[in-house]
Amino acid sequence: WPSPAAWNSTRFDGLLAACRAEDMGVMGIRIFAAGHLASTERHGREVPVTANSGDAAEAARAAAVWQALGDRFGTPAQASLRFGLACPMLSTIVVGMAELDHLEQALAAEAAGPLPEPVLADLEQVWRNHPAFTG
Repeated sequence: WPSPAAWNSTRFDGLLAACRAEDMGVMGIRIFAAGHLASTERHGREVPVTANSGDAAEAARAAAVWQALGDRFGTPAQASLRFGLACPMLSTIVVGMAELDHLEQALAAEAAGPLPEPVLADLEQVWRNHPAFTG
């Protein structure tokens, strides 16, 4: 999906397609948005990686996603991983694990498979229209 206009400090539009055209693998390394998409618990190590990011902004975006998804697709961590699995341009998803439960959730997400297309369409509407994303 194209970057929202409010995200003018870092535009990655076309990056995944360019990598694919060059037969270059892409690793999804922030699938949990520094934990915001996996849990409401903060660990104190959240680090913004772009100028339009920060703890409050990431929390608002995660809340918008969970308002749209609810708990229909597993735990927040599982649904986040399933979103990544639905992106054919990602070669792999890097998942940090500190507890056995993290591994179990990752395995459950993989077993459940990618999020369905209609759900991705719903999330795209959130991405394009929700104030947490559009600024």
